[in-house]
Amino acid sequence: MSFACIATNYENLLTIYPSNGYSKEANEMSRIGNEMESVLSKSMTFDIRYDNILISLIHAFSESALDNWDGYGARATTFNSFIDASKFIKMIPPTFPIPEIDTEPNGGILFEWRKGKKRIFSIIIEGDNNITYAGLFGENKTYGTEYFKNEIPKTILENIQRLFS
Repeated sequence: MSFACIATNYENLLTIYPSNGYSKEANEMSRIGNEMESVLSKSMTFDIRYDNILISLIHAFSESALDNWDGYGARATTFNSFIDASKFIKMIPPTFPIPEIDTEPNGGILFEWRKGKKRIFSIIIEGDNNITYAGLFGENKTYGTEYFKNEIPKTILENIQRLFS
Protein backbone atom coordinates (compact mmCIF):
# COMPACT_ATOMS: atom_id res chain seq x y z
CA MET A 1 0.00 0.00 0.00
CA SER A 2 1.36 3.39 -0.92
CA PHE A 3 0.43 6.85 -2.04
CA ALA A 4 2.29 9.31 -4.20
CA CYS A 5 3.40 12.74 -3.08
CA ILE A 6 4.36 14.99 -5.93
CA ALA A 7 5.67 18.52 -5.75
CA THR A 8 3.63 20.27 -8.39
CA ASN A 9 4.51 23.97 -8.24
CA TYR A 10 5.32 26.70 -5.76
CA GLU A 11 1.76 27.75 -5.00
CA ASN A 12 0.60 24.22 -4.28
CA LEU A 13 3.67 22.38 -3.03
CA LEU A 14 2.05 19.00 -2.62
CA THR A 15 -0.52 16.91 -4.43
CA ILE A 16 -1.51 13.56 -2.93
CA TYR A 17 -2.64 10.74 -5.23
CA PRO A 18 -4.19 8.07 -3.00
CA SER A 19 -4.55 4.44 -3.97
CA ASN A 20 -7.86 2.62 -4.23
CA GLY A 21 -6.99 0.20 -1.41
CA TYR A 22 -9.50 -0.71 1.32
CA SER A 23 -7.27 -2.41 3.87
CA LYS A 24 -6.47 -1.08 7.33
CA GLU A 25 -3.04 -0.05 6.02
CA ALA A 26 -4.55 1.70 2.99
CA ASN A 27 -6.87 3.71 5.23
CA GLU A 28 -3.97 4.65 7.52
CA MET A 29 -1.81 5.77 4.59
CA SER A 30 -4.70 7.83 3.24
CA ARG A 31 -5.17 9.48 6.64
CA ILE A 32 -1.45 10.26 6.91
CA GLY A 33 -1.39 11.66 3.36
CA ASN A 34 -4.32 13.95 4.13
CA GLU A 35 -2.66 15.16 7.35
CA MET A 36 0.61 15.81 5.51
CA GLU A 37 -1.18 17.82 2.85
CA SER A 38 -2.97 19.83 5.53
CA VAL A 39 0.20 20.58 7.49
CA LEU A 40 2.26 21.52 4.45
CA SER A 41 -0.37 23.71 2.85
CA LYS A 42 -0.67 26.08 5.83
CA SER A 43 0.67 29.37 4.46
CA MET A 44 4.28 28.28 4.09
CA THR A 45 6.64 29.96 1.69
CA PHE A 46 9.48 27.89 0.29
CA ASP A 47 12.24 28.48 -2.18
CA ILE A 48 13.86 25.76 -4.27
CA ARG A 49 16.37 24.97 -1.51
CA TYR A 50 13.63 24.24 1.01
CA ASP A 51 11.43 22.52 -1.56
CA ASN A 52 14.18 19.97 -2.15
CA ILE A 53 14.74 19.18 1.52
CA LEU A 54 11.00 19.03 2.17
CA ILE A 55 10.53 16.60 -0.73
CA SER A 56 13.29 14.43 0.80
CA LEU A 57 11.46 14.50 4.14
CA ILE A 58 8.13 13.56 2.55
CA HIS A 59 9.76 10.70 0.66
CA ALA A 60 11.51 9.36 3.78
CA PHE A 61 8.34 9.64 5.84
CA SER A 62 6.10 7.96 3.26
CA GLU A 63 8.58 5.06 2.93
CA SER A 64 8.53 4.43 6.69
CA ALA A 65 4.98 5.31 7.75
CA LEU A 66 4.00 1.75 8.68
CA ASP A 67 5.49 -0.61 11.26
CA ASN A 68 8.11 -3.04 9.91
CA TRP A 69 8.89 -0.75 6.96
CA ASP A 70 12.44 -2.13 6.81
CA GLY A 71 11.48 -5.82 7.07
CA TYR A 72 13.33 -6.08 10.40
CA GLY A 73 10.64 -4.84 12.79
CA ALA A 74 11.26 -1.09 12.58
CA ARG A 75 8.67 1.17 14.19
CA ALA A 76 6.70 3.44 11.89
CA THR A 77 8.01 6.98 11.70
CA THR A 78 5.67 9.02 13.87
CA PHE A 79 3.63 11.88 12.54
CA ASN A 80 4.97 14.03 15.40
CA SER A 81 8.51 13.33 14.12
CA PHE A 82 7.39 14.48 10.68
CA ILE A 83 5.86 17.68 12.09
CA ASP A 84 8.94 18.53 14.18
CA ALA A 85 11.25 17.73 11.24
CA SER A 86 9.16 20.06 9.05
CA LYS A 87 9.56 22.81 11.66
CA PHE A 88 13.29 22.17 11.85
CA ILE A 89 13.61 22.47 8.07
CA LYS A 90 11.95 25.90 8.11
CA MET A 91 14.44 27.05 10.78
CA ILE A 92 17.67 25.96 9.06
CA PRO A 93 19.62 29.15 8.33
CA PRO A 94 19.93 29.77 4.58
CA THR A 95 23.73 29.86 4.87
CA PHE A 96 23.86 26.27 6.17
CA PRO A 97 24.32 23.28 3.87
CA ILE A 98 21.26 21.09 3.31
CA PRO A 99 21.49 17.79 5.22
CA GLU A 100 20.69 14.32 3.98
CA ILE A 101 17.44 12.97 5.43
CA ASP A 102 16.58 9.41 6.40
CA THR A 103 14.46 7.61 8.96
CA GLU A 104 15.48 5.61 12.01
CA PRO A 105 14.07 2.20 13.04
CA ASN A 106 12.90 3.75 16.33
CA GLY A 107 10.40 6.06 14.58
CA GLY A 108 12.59 9.16 14.34
CA ILE A 109 13.88 11.22 11.44
CA LEU A 110 17.62 11.56 10.84
CA PHE A 111 19.32 14.69 9.49
CA GLU A 112 22.98 14.23 8.58
CA TRP A 113 25.69 16.61 7.41
CA ARG A 114 29.00 15.18 6.10
CA LYS A 115 32.33 16.68 5.21
CA GLY A 116 34.58 13.68 4.66
CA LYS A 117 34.94 10.37 6.50
CA LYS A 118 35.79 11.77 9.91
CA ARG A 119 33.63 14.88 9.82
CA ILE A 120 29.96 14.05 10.37
CA PHE A 121 27.18 15.64 12.38
CA SER A 122 23.80 13.93 12.83
CA ILE A 123 20.60 14.72 14.64
CA ILE A 124 17.52 12.61 15.28
CA ILE A 125 14.09 14.17 15.71
CA GLU A 126 11.55 11.87 17.36
CA GLY A 127 8.63 14.26 17.81
CA ASP A 128 9.07 14.57 21.59
CA ASN A 129 10.46 18.14 21.64
CA ASN A 130 14.02 16.84 21.84
CA ILE A 131 16.86 16.60 19.37
CA THR A 132 19.43 13.88 19.93
CA TYR A 133 22.76 14.66 18.28
CA ALA A 134 26.18 13.15 17.66
CA GLY A 135 29.19 14.57 15.91
CA LEU A 136 32.59 13.39 14.78
CA PHE A 137 35.12 16.14 14.11
CA GLY A 138 38.36 14.36 13.22
CA GLU A 139 39.41 12.72 16.48
CA ASN A 140 36.93 14.74 18.58
CA LYS A 141 33.41 13.54 19.36
CA THR A 142 30.31 15.13 20.82
CA TYR A 143 26.81 13.91 21.60
CA GLY A 144 23.79 14.81 23.67
CA THR A 145 20.15 15.84 23.72
CA GLU A 146 18.72 19.34 23.40
CA TYR A 147 15.19 20.67 23.90
CA PHE A 148 13.53 21.73 20.63
CA LYS A 149 10.36 23.77 20.39
CA ASN A 150 10.44 27.21 18.76
CA GLU A 151 14.07 27.52 17.66
CA ILE A 152 17.02 25.33 16.78
CA PRO A 153 19.14 24.92 19.93
CA LYS A 154 22.37 26.90 19.92
CA THR A 155 24.41 23.71 20.48
CA ILE A 156 23.03 22.18 17.27
CA LEU A 157 23.78 25.31 15.22
CA GLU A 158 27.29 25.58 16.67
CA ASN A 159 28.08 21.95 15.83
CA ILE A 160 26.88 22.32 12.24
CA GLN A 161 29.06 25.43 11.91
CA ARG A 162 31.95 23.54 13.52
CA LEU A 163 31.64 20.79 10.90
CA PHE A 164 32.00 23.22 7.99
CA SER A 165 34.54 25.64 9.49
